[in-house]
Amino acid sequence: MPEGIETNTGGKTVSSYRNGAITLLRMGLSHYFADLCKENSGKVLDLSGENFSGLDLRYVDFSGVNLVGVNFTQTRLQGCDFTRADLRGAQLAASDMSDVKFGGANLTGVNFSHSILKKARFCKADIRCANLFSADLQYVDLSYADLTGANLLDANFTSANLGSANFTGARINQSLSVWLSVKGLDCIRGFPPRTFLAAVAAGWKRE
Repeated sequence: MPEGIETNTGGKTVSSYRNGAITLLRMGLSHYFADLCKENSGKVLDLSGENFSGLDLRYVDFSGVNLVGVNFTQTRLQGCDFTRADLRGAQLAASDMSDVKFGGANLTGVNFSHSILKKARFCKADIRCANLFSADLQYVDLSYADLTGANLLDANFTSANLGSANFTGARINQSLSVWLSVKGLDCIRGFPPRTFLAAVAAGWKRE
């Protein structure tokens, strides 16, 4: 552990945990960040409002962390774990989040515009009113996710799993092509059945 950074905040304040975590992430010491989180197991790490834009944070475990309003713009986040994390209002535009885990995460109002999200897992995530404009969502798992009111303009859903997802009120334009590789189209809420049948016949969807 780098000198001056507490590895155990048992007798310290919550801010010591937060400040130590921020320092390690900004230094690119993700392995020490993981050790810090393990030694503070049972405590919720609050990183809300922090600016991590432009950093290399690949494979960091952010599961259960409070990341409300955090700035991850143009950040390398491949392979990160955001399971059950709170990212409400976070900025993740133009970032690479390939193979990221978002299962059960609160992604309400998150800005994912122009981001790479290939093979990301959003199972049961709350993605209401999120901005996914021109996002690369190839091979993502959106099963049981709630995308009510989300902006999906120009997003690429090639081979995505949309089973039982909720797209009620989602924004789509004529340039959006959705390649459907899912079964049970009647389980996808928010789009008329005829739209999906036509999409399957054509191999993509245009609305």
